[in-house]
Amino acid sequence: LSKNKKDRLSILTRIFRPLTQDLFVYKVVSTLLGHLGLAADFDIQQQYFGDWICTLQAEEIARNNMNGSWRPVVQWLRDLIVHAYELNQQGSLADSLLDNVLKLTRLSAYVSEMKDLPFAFLLSVICMDAVSSATKQVEKTSYGRISHKDCVEHWEDNLRKLRVLLLVSIRLAGDVNPTSAAEPLTMKTFSKGCSSSVYAWIARDELTLSHDGNVITALESATLSSDEGFYLTSAESDGDECKAVMFRSCQTTRSEMYLYNPSGLDGIIDSRPLLFFFKAYAKYPSRLAMQRSLILARMFAKRPRDLHLLKHTVSALQTAAESTEDSKVFRGAILEVYQSYVRPVCRAMLFGFDEEEVSRDVMSPLLGDTAWVNDFTRVARKILSMIVECSSNEG
Repeated sequence: LSKNKKDRLSILTRIFRPLTQDLFVYKVVSTLLGHLGLAADFDIQQQYFGDWICTLQAEEIARNNMNGSWRPVVQWLRDLIVHAYELNQQGSLADSLLDNVLKLTRLSAYVSEMKDLPFAFLLSVICMDAVSSATKQVEKTSYGRISHKDCVEHWEDNLRKLRVLLLVSIRLAGDVNPTSAAEPLTMKTFSKGCSSSVYAWIARDELTLSHDGNVITALESATLSSDEGFYLTSAESDGDECKAVMFRSCQTTRSEMYLYNPSGLDGIIDSRPLLFFFKAYAKYPSRLAMQRSLILARMFAKRPRDLHLLKHTVSALQTAAESTEDSKVFRGAILEVYQSYVRPVCRAMLFGFDEEEVSRDVMSPLLGDTAWVNDFTRVARKILSMIVECSSNEG
């Protein structure tokens, strides 16, 4: 088939269409792929399957493959795995290639790059069901040489990562790049272990609870001292209790300034903050504060009339300055706040709008407001004094 994905999609739609019908015709797909000479090319079959299934609606896939025993997609993937094992037994497929098919590794890589997280979760459940069903049979036939547990664990790990991403995406209402990170939220980017993204997620979630640094500090302290907590990427959090807590955390609708519980985790809270699920990050309040300062500064740039946002930015920077463990990172954060969000306003105050770093239409009325200018000047001086102090400490 064509190497161009768009060019081959129309053909793949016809080849895999039987999988949207019923169990009795799903084997037609394998027959068609066999006629194309792809019967033993399991990586290509997985790739083509991934290309095709992403053209369907999630509801259509779930309707035919999430309930009962008549699940054509699950059955086709199961047969793919069993067929690979049979070829391996005949000496026609290397052990290393068999391992990739047993775990549907190519499909796993496909899922890891999907931006549609609910769809990725659905496809992962289907793949895990197929792997589980097939490797149970293969484990018996191989007398334990192939481990059902090892094969399924790969997809269980994927589902745990995806539930973290879904929780984050829902809690933040899709605002998963609060500091304008370039990469989209996918399992692949999450697996890179970029802790700065997690700090940014937690910081954004904290700011939906309150902009008050004292309240947020109390929340972080309460979280750290509490014995409660779930780690969503671990098997210990697979139980019903964790699922119930996670669902409640996703269901609450809130505004930016709505405050659940200023004291943190004491008493009954219907909706747990993200920090509850990433408890280890509460040990680094300065890093969370730096992320909050950057997010608040960006919010101020969008709504400069709301000077309280810039004041809360300073408060977050002061919290971050209390720790010396991240002095270089702190210096970078405070310089970013000044250079990107404070300096352009100062320039407009002193030299006008010869360079359009800020909107003339938005800033002109504010620069004519004496009270706003005085308040802004005081905050800007505070930020500059913090930069001087930071430089002196480093020197």
